[in-house]
Amino acid sequence: MTEMAGTLRGPQGIQGIQGIPGGVMAWKGTYSAGTSYSLNDAVYANGSGYYSLQNSNQGHTPPAGTSDSYWSIFAFGQDISGWILAPALTFGAADAPVYTATCSGDYSAIIMPKMRMKMTQGGSVKYFIVVKSVYSSPNTTITLYGGTDYTLGSTITLPYFSIMDAPAGFPVDPTKWTVELRDTVDRSQSSPVNGTYYNLGSLQLSIPIGIWYVTLQLIGVSVAANGIYTDVYVGASTANNSFSDLDLRGRVYLGGVSSGIAIGNITRTKTLALTSKTLYYLLARTDLDNQSLIGFNGASDAATILHAVCAYL
Repeated sequence: MTEMAGTLRGPQGIQGIQGIPGGVMAWKGTYSAGTSYSLNDAVYANGSGYYSLQNSNQGHTPPAGTSDSYWSIFAFGQDISGWILAPALTFGAADAPVYTATCSGDYSAIIMPKMRMKMTQGGSVKYFIVVKSVYSSPNTTITLYGGTDYTLGSTITLPYFSIMDAPAGFPVDPTKWTVELRDTVDRSQSSPVNGTYYNLGSLQLSIPIGIWYVTLQLIGVSVAANGIYTDVYVGASTANNSFSDLDLRGRVYLGGVSSGIAIGNITRTKTLALTSKTLYYLLARTDLDNQSLIGFNGASDAATILHAVCAYL
């Protein structure tokens, strides 16, 4: 049972709620002060825009003087699995691995980011993480991340949502809720030009809308043709001609040699909050004129990795 401030306090009220097949959900709405709502039929919305709790033999009367700011209550199908019956959903659009679905009414303060959803499509049960929920009259648009395993299309049936992190059946393996670039090839640029950015191997990763724990891990390499210094700057960037985020940049450097090779491990982590799908490029550049090669040793030393794990797990 979910209870919010001002809603059905006391043993008798709670007993009435527990008598409802499936349980309840509560949210802020409009009550008519002094009106007793009988709870005997099905859920309905009246013309004033408030909802009444039904399917119980208990009657409840909001306190006098309460109206617009009182917590209203709404009955959903729920059981001990943690799933709550959601309103009917209509498929919106696909931008894999993210999808949108709409429902009639304002559910933006009920079905919110981080909540889980499950639904049936084509006979298969599918699971999603809510990453955005926005109301624009008359509908709420819910943006859903399907991870590595789940896609969404038309004809959605049996939609449910959950406030739990791990409701029954929901896959909790982080790898299923991760987008990743993993490259096991040595990537290099010969005779690099000082200050020029190179997107070696066209390596890039598209990170969907949401909040993400991002990790960059690679082995940078630079080779001096002559002189006493060698270096390479490497990183992940939303631009292909600059480093957009110093938190996701590193440098491999060696000085005091007549000519030589610098090889070093770069690891960076950051939490990203993205309001839209964002493309990240893996870049390399040098600020020296004497380099014969810069790059990533994805095969010779260790895989070049950029991955993002959904922070809502």
